[in-house]
Amino acid sequence: MGRAKLCSNAGAPHGDRLPLVRLGFVLGACVLCAVGLVGFKLFGNAQDASATSAADPYEGLFAPAQPSGDPGQVNDEGRHGRSKDDDSRSQRRRHGSRPDESSPRGRLLAQFYDRPFYVYPQVGDIGDIEVLATMISSRQDAGDNPRLLMGSSELSYIDPMASHPSRFFGEHNYGIDTVQVGKAGYQSLWQAMELGALDQADAVPDRKVALIVGMQWFMGDGCTTESFLNSFSEDAYRRFMENPRISEQSKEVLRSRALELGKGETELNALAPRTLSERIDAGFEDFVSREQDEGAVEQALQDNVAIPEGRFADRAVPDWDEEFARARAEGARACTTNDAGVYDEYFEEYYKPWLEGAQSQEKPERFVAWSQKELEDFKLFLQVCREVGVEPLIVIMPVKASYYDYTAYDRESRQLYYDLVRGACDELGVDYADYSGFEDDTYFMRDVMHLGWEGWLHVNRDLMEFFEAGEQA
Repeated sequence: MGRAKLCSNAGAPHGDRLPLVRLGFVLGACVLCAVGLVGFKLFGNAQDASATSAADPYEGLFAPAQPSGDPGQVNDEGRHGRSKDDDSRSQRRRHGSRPDESSPRGRLLAQFYDRPFYVYPQVGDIGDIEVLATMISSRQDAGDNPRLLMGSSELSYIDPMASHPSRFFGEHNYGIDTVQVGKAGYQSLWQAMELGALDQADAVPDRKVALIVGMQWFMGDGCTTESFLNSFSEDAYRRFMENPRISEQSKEVLRSRALELGKGETELNALAPRTLSERIDAGFEDFVSREQDEGAVEQALQDNVAIPEGRFADRAVPDWDEEFARARAEGARACTTNDAGVYDEYFEEYYKPWLEGAQSQEKPERFVAWSQKELEDFKLFLQVCREVGVEPLIVIMPVKASYYDYTAYDRESRQLYYDLVRGACDELGVDYADYSGFEDDTYFMRDVMHLGWEGWLHVNRDLMEFFEAGEQA
């Protein structure tokens, strides 16, 4: 069996409560300020010394990697031997702290703590970092061992694929489970913002993250205004900007790209307050706007599915030969109308009509202008990982060759794309799992762009190796 080379608008105030609410924020801020001043006097010198000793050795955005050993060396398992920063800031989320139910917000968070998502977080979950962090903490407190897996539409829960990580890890105890964060249209820039926000909330388990990168992200001009505005989260942006581990350079890159993609300067300034009065106003606006967002979050709560009992069974080890045989059989049952490894409904509705037309037309000119903007967004994600001390694994996902060979994105064009992503990983010294060599495997993809029965098994196996590395040390 081949292995991959691992190498919301603020609402209007209501009634007479407005002055009281604002007064409460002011008084609370004053108390916090006083406490902060005392803390600064007592501990400021020690923190300054600590900050000096733990200074980031990489100065400047997208600093070149400084690997130990040969960066091109490949070990017996096929993983690139990249350097891994031994970050002394590594930390785990504190457990055992169920949200205080004395406020409406606290009661809502307590519901998410009692019923964390299992299958796939909804948009209301992803856009609210506190909700997502609460559910991650709850799963850990319950004895689960979640790990952060980011991507886009391929993360959608697709039944009956037994190899999809929601089922493969969720229905068995293989030592880890996945927190799958991402939706269709969520690309590198969003991933960078979300990761920085989750780190600020101390919600990156074991300080590791795997990101599945899609070729479609790099087509055209990269992330579109529509996609970015649809995925933009005020909460995530604010937390990213408040994260002290993220450099001002990285924050400015995110801010500039957000402006370029349609966010207003006034809005972004309000989400990144610097003065005390601005923080009070921002906190007040956030309080008011949350009332309007509760509907989406409540719906997300209703959509959550409890963690299956299989997660708490005795730990098992996958029989990979058996799993791959099962995946091939499952793929064959899903693809009875074609031999391309495309599931029947998709083949009949999309693939077959398209193929008949493509074969009778002249092949379009080869595409070579892969998006440099998306590339820089991708590098921003990698840089944020470095700055906050999170170890990434980049999953380079292939496509269905039998489809793309008839398009402008032919094999030579796709090789340019794969080289682009690998080059960025090499530049910043990041491990990657390269599946570009599986484009012709029948059941690796389920359609032209989403991982299929065997494809997910390959990814699962490498995720286990990545996330469990060092746990026994």
